[in-house]
Amino acid sequence: MPIVVYEKNTVQVLCPNKAGNSSVIDIICYPFYNKFLARTGRDALVGKKYFTEKKHDALQIQIDKKIAIVRDPIERLKSCYVNRVLQMNKGNIQNKVKSWNYFVYNLENIQNLYIDIKKHSEPQNILLGYPENFDYIFNSNDINFKFKTLISNLSGVNIVGTSNQKASPTKLKETIKISNDEIKIIKKIYDKDYEIWGEYFL
Repeated sequence: MPIVVYEKNTVQVLCPNKAGNSSVIDIICYPFYNKFLARTGRDALVGKKYFTEKKHDALQIQIDKKIAIVRDPIERLKSCYVNRVLQMNKGNIQNKVKSWNYFVYNLENIQNLYIDIKKHSEPQNILLGYPENFDYIFNSNDINFKFKTLISNLSGVNIVGTSNQKASPTKLKETIKISNDEIKIIKKIYDKDYEIWGEYFL
């Protein structure tokens, strides 16, 4: 839950893992450097007290604007599988998870066995709560557009270009063919996300 302190506004952005978190950090730190520095830019700002991700700071700092970023659970879970299983193979997870189909049908068990998967696939409502808690809500597809424009306005710095952070490789994602049954399972797993945040997934 990054909090960034600009000259005229203190902004908190809540963005679940695999919903564009790296790009969000890249953008909210841009105004301090006039360029994208990704997480290295964030680390330098922490010591200067312009940036924090500590939960207790959120209770002590006056937040002027609160922003949520959300992503359709199907696309988010697919990104989790591509990045954490196929690319990174965290905890040698490929020894157990041999396919996307197995991943979907056994997600709860996999989450219990691999904390990294749980961290990157937990329902978004656990972090975000409800829409009424926020001043602005964006779909992850709008991070480099509407969200970037808002941060430019709140920070008073024109953010030029787009975040350098790359999503999971398109070619790998395209190899995953999602069946109707898998869609039903995912929607059941994330039923509360769809109930609470569904209108923002479109």
